[in-house]
Amino acid sequence: MLRLHVALANFPLPDVVEVRIALEVLSVRLAAAHATEDHLAAMRDLLDIMADPEIDRTRFNDCDTDFHVLLASAAGNHLARDFTAAIRESMRLPILDRFRTVGTWGEVADKLRADHEAIFAAVARGDGEAAAAFTDTHIRSAWQLITTAEPD
Repeated sequence: MLRLHVALANFPLPDVVEVRIALEVLSVRLAAAHATEDHLAAMRDLLDIMADPEIDRTRFNDCDTDFHVLLASAAGNHLARDFTAAIRESMRLPILDRFRTVGTWGEVADKLRADHEAIFAAVARGDGEAAAAFTDTHIRSAWQLITTAEPD
């Protein structure tokens, strides 16, 4: 339903991004306190897949989505996890469309990976405030990056 509303422009994407930030900042704070070794290992696996220089944009985005949903799952809040999954799914096509026309994909992927690594490191060391700050900055800068980059 949310994906349909976004597709129909009932919810402007910038509004969805703002709600995503609020939700994910809450989730990473909680994840820093509650993430298990299994959560951290699964996040590390996703980051390792994203580090493959041969990864295609669709697979990268799927791993990116899975990483953010896993963070919300590690928070222990089922509603936050389900909302995060719904928001990410609603944004899948707009993000992929922008990934296809973004300037230098390697540079974009490197920036996104670095952001994810910083979030992961903060969660892994239990630093919820740093994880929250990295997440806020990541979502804002990623959206800016993919909406203003010059096409290939």
